[in-house]
Amino acid sequence: VEATGTYGLDLALHADDRCEVMVAHPRLVKGFAQALAQRSKSDAAYAQTLLAFAERMPFEPWSPPEVAVVELRAMARRIDDLTVERTREKNRLAALQASESHSRLVARDIEVNLRHLDRRIGRMIEQAVALVEGHADLAEAYGHLASIKGVAAKSAVVLLAELLVLPAGLTPKQWVAHAGFDPREHVAVMRKLLHAVHGMLRQGLDFDGKRFRVTPKTAPAGA
Repeated sequence: VEATGTYGLDLALHADDRCEVMVAHPRLVKGFAQALAQRSKSDAAYAQTLLAFAERMPFEPWSPPEVAVVELRAMARRIDDLTVERTREKNRLAALQASESHSRLVARDIEVNLRHLDRRIGRMIEQAVALVEGHADLAEAYGHLASIKGVAAKSAVVLLAELLVLPAGLTPKQWVAHAGFDPREHVAVMRKLLHAVHGMLRQGLDFDGKRFRVTPKTAPAGA
């Protein structure tokens, strides 16, 4: 199964009761298809690519996440959806107010919707945190993530939800590859932060900024 979001997860959960399941990263499947010079975009052709991938690549069994983790992931993604919509509404309001002929009625309607979105996002975050606090393992991991400076409830919930659905045995480099940070120089900080988070959750430790930050060496006199 290719990891394609909600549908891929649903299929993997359904199939796991009946057979062994491997959830392949989309980038790996895409690279495999390119190596086969596969250019067709049809479902039938891509199904053949997945079949060839399963036949030739090492099989890595997938373990389903706990029910609470699946629920938390759904809530975290809903928070993201609402946040995106709020950003769009803010942009619409800014563009409207920049126009000399803007409609005050429309502007007020957008402002009402923004307040409504704020309340919905806040309520969803509260419910997600309540879910986390109701499970000891989730609560402990959440506490470690929240110890990172700048990571508030929303960010901690989203990070926790996305990371805990990954296979338990992944290395820090595999986490980075899954997030898509490995080939890009301008995301070096995020790549390093993911390495730090991996160690924190595996060892049960809070964030230590001294270990995260690299202090430049002092240049020798006369250099």
